Amino acid sequence: MWNIKYPDNLSTKATFEIAFPKNKIHCKINSKHSDIYQLYSLYIKNRAIPSTALSGGNIASNILDAIFNSYNLTQKGRLLEDVRKTLKKMAPNNKCTYCGIGRPNTLDHYLPHTEYKVFSIHTHNLVPSCQECNRKKSTTASTNINEQYLHAYLHTLPNTTILQGELEILNPGFLFRFSIIGGNPNWDYLIDKAKFQFKTLELDNDFQEEANTFMFDQRVSFEKLFAQGDLNDHLAKNYLLAIKGYGLNHWKTAIWRALLLSVDFCTKGPARLY
Repeated sequence: MWNIKYPDNLSTKATFEIAFPKNKIHCKINSKHSDIYQLYSLYIKNRAIPSTALSGGNIASNILDAIFNSYNLTQKGRLLEDVRKTLKKMAPNNKCTYCGIGRPNTLDHYLPHTEYKVFSIHTHNLVPSCQECNRKKSTTASTNINEQYLHAYLHTLPNTTILQGELEILNPGFLFRFSIIGGNPNWDYLIDKAKFQFKTLELDNDFQEEANTFMFDQRVSFEKLFAQGDLNDHLAKNYLLAIKGYGLNHWKTAIWRALLLSVDFCTKGPARLY
């Protein structure tokens, strides 16, 4: 979730040349390979910040349309099918990069390919995601730095907690709240992107639903562990396991952390929650 490793065996240039081989006489973009590769390099250098420089304005519209249409080659049975397979394998725990909940059945264009056609098959621009997040994510890219998403491959979050979960005990009942927190000015621009992404994709609602299911699944176990005096150790152990398995800023990690930090839950037990 948030960040994923870009596959070492996937080359943006090689992918493009599979779709548009230079040695094909009929290939209408032969003369533009170098211009396109320059844009690919600029994309990485500028970390995909939306700009007119990345729009491909120096490339003819018919060539941009050809690149746009070539995205269909990533579908099953087509020339670039392996690109889709390779990227989807990089999704952590086979879950959506954006929410960590849904299956990564689609590839999202970080810079929307309707607006930035030249990056339609640029592999760094393709992010494995679920259909719901792909739908919610805007089809336009804002130049306002506070209205941009984290780039899964190019923006590395600090090794600290930014996704915070909080447990409120209602007696009876409970409520989880999730939010993005900061604290280090050096990372403010990334935190701002995470906050925008969190809000736009409505992740608080999604995480609350997952937390409700999680708590009811754990009910019998929590009540038994509390009666035995082992609840705190169990929470601490599973929090560390979640960090190792999912990372510091996954919603499951945030739930375990919220439970561990809830003095009320740890000292008075889970009975009042249900």
